Amino acid sequence: MCFDKEFHKNLVANNEMGPLEFENDEKRCRRFWLDMKFKNSMSKNKKEKEESTRGRIKVQIDVLTAEQADANPVGKAR
Repeated sequence: MCFDKEFHKNLVANNEMGPLEFENDEKRCRRFWLDMKFKNSMSKNKKEKEESTRGRIKVQIDVLTAEQADANPVGKAR
């Protein structure tokens, strides 16, 4: 199971999530971009903080069984 373009399309259709920008280089398009937002507390209007995008991060989410995860360990060095 993975969070891919089709799964996301169903979430958007049901108003459970907003749009995401998916990569187009794979058959199932599992990688997507998230904007990294920053709220500026030094804005002129103190009640409303100005929000700006400061970067982007590419994300891929896969759900594995415990057996699959144990057989393919990753990330211990990070």
